[in-house]
Amino acid sequence: MASRYEAEVNLSSARGLKNVNWRNGSNKPYGVVWIDPKNKFSTKVDENGDTEANWDQTLI
Repeated sequence: MASRYEAEVNLSSARGLKNVNWRNGSNKPYGVVWIDPKNKFSTKVDENGDTEANWDQTLI
């Protein structure tokens, strides 16, 4: 019998991100977390974040 566990992750921010936009535009950073590759969760895109992203989002 398989057990089921839940994890709660708060993804708050990222600092010092590299600008990987090859057209020299601004980054549109988002975060992705997973424990099982079949169940990935992502934050909303921080449209204004560029290299200093703020999400302050809880993922379950």
